[in-house]
Amino acid sequence: MQGRMSVQSILIERAAPMGELLDRFQSVSSTAGSLADESLWQSEELHLPLWDSLLGSVPLGQFQQSSSWAFAKSADGWQVSRFVVQRSGVVTDGFQVLWKSTRFGRVGYVSKGPVIFRPELTSWDRAVRAMIEAAGAMGFRALLVQPPDRGIDAEPVLQASGFVREHLQQVIDATLWFDLSGSEADILQHMPGYNRTLIRQAERRGIEVYEGKESDLELFYDLMLDTCRRQSTKPNPSSLEGVRTVWRAFAPSNAFRMTFARVGERPLAALSSIRFGDRVTLWKKGARDEASKQRANHLLYFEALVRAQRIGAAFCDFYSLRRDIAQRMQAGEKLSEEQSSSRDRFHIGFGGTARLLPRSWIYIPNRILRWGYTMSASLGEWRKRPSRVATAIGSKLGRGSGCLASFLG
Repeated sequence: MQGRMSVQSILIERAAPMGELLDRFQSVSSTAGSLADESLWQSEELHLPLWDSLLGSVPLGQFQQSSSWAFAKSADGWQVSRFVVQRSGVVTDGFQVLWKSTRFGRVGYVSKGPVIFRPELTSWDRAVRAMIEAAGAMGFRALLVQPPDRGIDAEPVLQASGFVREHLQQVIDATLWFDLSGSEADILQHMPGYNRTLIRQAERRGIEVYEGKESDLELFYDLMLDTCRRQSTKPNPSSLEGVRTVWRAFAPSNAFRMTFARVGERPLAALSSIRFGDRVTLWKKGARDEASKQRANHLLYFEALVRAQRIGAAFCDFYSLRRDIAQRMQAGEKLSEEQSSSRDRFHIGFGGTARLLPRSWIYIPNRILRWGYTMSASLGEWRKRPSRVATAIGSKLGRGSGCLASFLG
């Protein structure tokens, strides 16, 4: 198996030569788990381009595991550790964990990980076992994990390994993917007819899309706040500086893009996107009240899809969708009146494919606390709300636990 390199392994080696990558890591243990040919390696470098190159070369890699995202979150006080597993001389899997010290102890979060680089040489079982070993080495009191979007098969492994479903954080667990194969004409053909009509209306009304610069971040954030006020939600990021930090984190790789739709000289709507690997994620947006009547958002999204196709992305990720709506769409069932009039109706109108994502899981090394959390979470699920015990255990994780919500945006 090692004598013949697959196309994927060749691409990985070109993206991040393993020898150079491991030079930036230190060995944590001679064995990971019980296999003598496994070793766990750790790096605490904030910015590690070789890691990002490796992530971008595999289907499971997402921007939430990148060093650019770690840099953005470091502004909120999060620290980073990265771990890779070497098996038989080959780096087969790894993950980035962001963590904080709380009054209860260290709390870690692995967003969109672990990532398997060489599926022919490893498995989810081994990757999860390495995460548990890393949690022990880091002294975590709790470790939250949401596997990669394409890692739905990791969920039963997490459950079998002592992880339990996490109920206190509102993690995005469904989304829409828009296939970018074909031509620009195919993008329009994938949409329902009424959306194509709305895009043409925006063009006839003189709506123009232009790309923003760092100096436009304040305008972008103001438009975000307008939308949040109408929807009675809190902005995430919660400040202009938070958006600026994300911009600066991804600017060196030209991965962050911000566009505006305007009529004349008046900006009406804004959209930001992050490119990583084979996808473009439509991240945050904002609009004035009159943008809807002008169809500004429709033209803004259409332009984003066309541009993503032109730069070679395989698909656009609309970033979030209510899980119950995604389930109905996957089953081919008609949406209820409430679902059809929800905030997701705008995204659904573009005709993407609903995707159910892995949900959030928590590992608590202390068996008594883990048992208590499991029992209380089950009770909370039965009541359709977190039980008092689950809430109490969540609060014991300290402020770092509550701050995990900042990752979800």
